[in-house]
Amino acid sequence: MLSMPDKAGIPDYLLAPADDAFYAGVGRVCALVSLLESRLLDLLWSLCDEPQSAHLNDSAAQLIKLCETAAETNASPDLLKDVRAALKSVRRIRAERNHLVHSVWAQPGWGWRPDIHAKAGSGEPRIFYSADEESIQGVINELVSLINQLDRLQQRGHMQRHAGGADRHGAALGAGPEYAHLGGAHIGSSSCLDATSGTRK
Repeated sequence: MLSMPDKAGIPDYLLAPADDAFYAGVGRVCALVSLLESRLLDLLWSLCDEPQSAHLNDSAAQLIKLCETAAETNASPDLLKDVRAALKSVRRIRAERNHLVHSVWAQPGWGWRPDIHAKAGSGEPRIFYSADEESIQGVINELVSLINQLDRLQQRGHMQRHAGGADRHGAALGAGPEYAHLGGAHIGSSSCLDATSGTRK
């Protein structure tokens, strides 16, 4: 077989020949998702009292569940709503990342990856996925927007906690008499909950 390696030395029978911008885009998605996962950790720390050394080795999926649980326990209704919406977007964009990163790009713009959820004998054990530079740029744009959104959410989390927290009925504790009608007189623990067992850590 006559091999035509690209300028990186990769033979054309291993990876589909594609413009450098395609693989550069995949690399940028990887880098941005790493930053996104770091922002999940920042968000979690803004919602609970645990030391920053906690959860450093947790997976992204675990961090998402922990952020959700911490927000349900400690955030005001408005913040909780926005955290839930952001985490929904995080789950979706991480799925896009997994398609891009784990697909075998055997043809330009067309890749496949094993379907880990396929049952034996159920048919096609692969997931097929298409992407081009334009669609990858769309993922990059969404990641940038979502990282900025998580930054704003963790700032709101810190501000809320510094103001005295929020009870689960929506009263921003210590925020002033305008919240008195909400009956906020209880300050709960703002420790995180275990994402797998649902028990307080």
